[in-house]
Amino acid sequence: MNVQEIYHICTATAWKSAVMEGLYEGSDLDRKDGFIHCSAAETVEGTANRFFAGREDLVLLVIDPKRVSGDLKWEPAPDREDILFPHVHGTIPLEAVNGVVPLTPNREGLFRFPEPRNGVLPL
Repeated sequence: MNVQEIYHICTATAWKSAVMEGLYEGSDLDRKDGFIHCSAAETVEGTANRFFAGREDLVLLVIDPKRVSGDLKWEPAPDREDILFPHVHGTIPLEAVNGVVPLTPNREGLFRFPEPRNGVLPL
């Protein structure tokens, strides 16, 4: 699959730690599963609302898939064979992150994909 950007949801604290360490190795769940769970633009909202509804400590990493370390594989979720998700089987170097966007829920606790300005997600 040829996309310009993929996305990963993580806590702001995890991102700050990654900046101090020089790379992002994923969440506890990512490490348990053996890859970093990511999304395409069209699956960010669903992922955020399914797994993170109501959380207010999140950021969305905007990632250049050509710059991740390791393999990037497009794989189905166990319960969604019809949708492929990008999984980073490796790490995400800081240089691969093109942007970090606060991911804030609305009053109902739900997320919306951040609106791009001039074709670019706000930083």
